[in-house]
Amino acid sequence: MEYTERLSIIMTSEQLENLVANCGSHKLNSYGLNQAKEALSYYTEDFNLMQRIMHSRSANKFDDLFNNRGSQVNRYHSPRYAAGALASIVFFFNRGNIKQADRILHRSNLFKIWSKLPDERNRWGLSTWDQPYSETLPNCSSKAITKGQHELERLKQLQQPIKEAI
Repeated sequence: MEYTERLSIIMTSEQLENLVANCGSHKLNSYGLNQAKEALSYYTEDFNLMQRIMHSRSANKFDDLFNNRGSQVNRYHSPRYAAGALASIVFFFNRGNIKQADRILHRSNLFKIWSKLPDERNRWGLSTWDQPYSETLPNCSSKAITKGQHELERLKQLQQPIKEAI
């Protein structure tokens, strides 16, 4: 995940807008300003997509998974599968954009709660989500990817036959 994507997750829209407007005690150079603009763009894209989902038939399921509410999360064998279900909903609305799905997962309470558990209690792999993936995937660029991006890529590939059959 790029630095600007992380900024879009950890900062609010108001904070990003202030950076872009060059308000506050610290003025940004042109590089920093461009990064703030890009982060605000990611934030806006993600917010707009989540608004679309919240006005769809999948709204209740998305809301429960995103906010780690038991009614939906308990339906899955583990938080990892619940995160996969959340990503599947996002993929349906964003046409398989892995980077955006990764950002939205990082924003979710489901991800925040389960990824913070110590490794011995976190059997489901969310604590290692952002660690580098050691194998090379076919059909991927030469860029290094994380274990989470690899999981999302696999999930996306699994959904292709389903969409083609419909």
